[in-house]
Amino acid sequence: MRSLMAAYLLIVVILLFGSADSLRGQSSLSLTYVDAELILNQHVGNEWTHSVWLNGNPLERGRAVRLEPVNRYELSVAVEETNEKYIDDGHTTRVLTADLLQKALTDESFYLDVTVTEGNGRYAGGRAVWRFYFSLK
Repeated sequence: MRSLMAAYLLIVVILLFGSADSLRGQSSLSLTYVDAELILNQHVGNEWTHSVWLNGNPLERGRAVRLEPVNRYELSVAVEETNEKYIDDGHTTRVLTADLLQKALTDESFYLDVTVTEGNGRYAGGRAVWRFYFSLK
């Protein structure tokens, strides 16, 4: 029974950390929110506010934060129209897995897209897409 339990634990460890072999040697990584860019706007809005959070804490543009490769992180981004009678918004959250960190570390960057859909007026159904860029070193 003990050997079965040990084998099970070994499988769990391999599944959790096996795909991130090159991350194991890293003591920490540096994540930076680089910029946000409006890449599509079908008459949704002209003035916007956006926010980025890492594990529920605000992440400022240009400020690097340290990540431990073995920890779990939730990266959230949100966009909202401003100065509108009916405010439209969009958001997304990505769990930073070992696989995603490995790919981003290879490319030294990644991005998240957020879609905002116009809910009212003659342009209802129109979309705006924001792209949030991040660097990882």
